[in-house]
Amino acid sequence: MAAGKAIILSSSCGASYDLVKNMENGFVFENGNKADLKKSIQYFINNKNEAAKMGECSLAKIKRYSYDEDCLAIENLLHQLN
Repeated sequence: MAAGKAIILSSSCGASYDLVKNMENGFVFENGNKADLKKSIQYFINNKNEAAKMGECSLAKIKRYSYDEDCLAIENLLHQLN
């Protein structure tokens, strides 16, 4: 995502539904479904302009994430538990 590319991600990836929205910045395929994966790859091959737009969306989406902010949020959550 940080490379500005459209994403094809397995549904078994823990963050798949948080990071990838179908037809917005890529595709989530059902884990183990080769036909679904093939369909996603073929879409990008046949729709290079759309793939580029999805890549731009991926980059914009990932720019909102920050390692430091994630760590701070986890730390704050842990403080709330105590």
